[in-house]
Amino acid sequence: MGQIEFISVLGTGIMGIDIGILTALNYSKVFLWHRKDKSIALERLNHRLDNYVEKDILNSSERETVLNNIQTCDSLKEVCKSDLIIESISENFNIKYDLFDFITRFSSNNSIVVSNTSSLSIDSLSNAFTVSDRFAGLHFFNPVLRIELIEVIKGAKTSIETIDTLKYFCSTIGKTPIHVKDSPGFIVNRLMAAQINQAIKLLEQGVATEEDIDGAIKLGLLHPIGPLALADLIGLDVFKDILESLYERTNDMTFKSPDCLKRKIESGFLGRKAGRGFYTYGK
Repeated sequence: MGQIEFISVLGTGIMGIDIGILTALNYSKVFLWHRKDKSIALERLNHRLDNYVEKDILNSSERETVLNNIQTCDSLKEVCKSDLIIESISENFNIKYDLFDFITRFSSNNSIVVSNTSSLSIDSLSNAFTVSDRFAGLHFFNPVLRIELIEVIKGAKTSIETIDTLKYFCSTIGKTPIHVKDSPGFIVNRLMAAQINQAIKLLEQGVATEEDIDGAIKLGLLHPIGPLALADLIGLDVFKDILESLYERTNDMTFKSPDCLKRKIESGFLGRKAGRGFYTYGK
């Protein structure tokens, strides 16, 4: 089993920043990469940390630990020296593939590279690598600091040693790894997408209101959040991308995007981040 000491996180969206914070709480050598300007990464990191301290999710000592252990950068050649490289950029196959194509030219033979993709094929992404036995999926869930699960996705070429190393890494950051073979949507997103999409269709057909659909799922299935509220949390545009990826890979009508979802996105109602989706939110 390989040893992990030096970690790089690529991407400074919500997921990338949170993965960076989580790893920096447990490892002393962490790079957080922004493709254009490392000062943007630092600004986003500080903003997120301030928010967590304000909400008592982290204390001031943990905030200092993160800032001491993390270094922002904008050089891909620099992050390629890492033992573990975690990609968490846009959920777009071509953008991810181009990034991995660059990494494979500069990373060491000992580097493990993982994608935080929620729906793209690990096997297809692995074609960017000349040596793909050290490439896998490591699917974190939002909110990263709270949800215990990480899906560890094995591609056809991924070595068992790589999977074992990643499982151990998950345990060091306080997460529970679940091993899954590369497949459309893996476990959670495939089941989640089907449920959310059916909830949207129930709403579209006038079967029940948003509140009653979500209430039924919370009370009847003991879910902490209803499917429509969850879609708002994910982002309706992001959820539509997940649906389209699943539909393209499975040709299963379960994942066909409903017109109701498309209309909301066209109107700019993208969920919590936009202040309105299936529900209306304050600032």
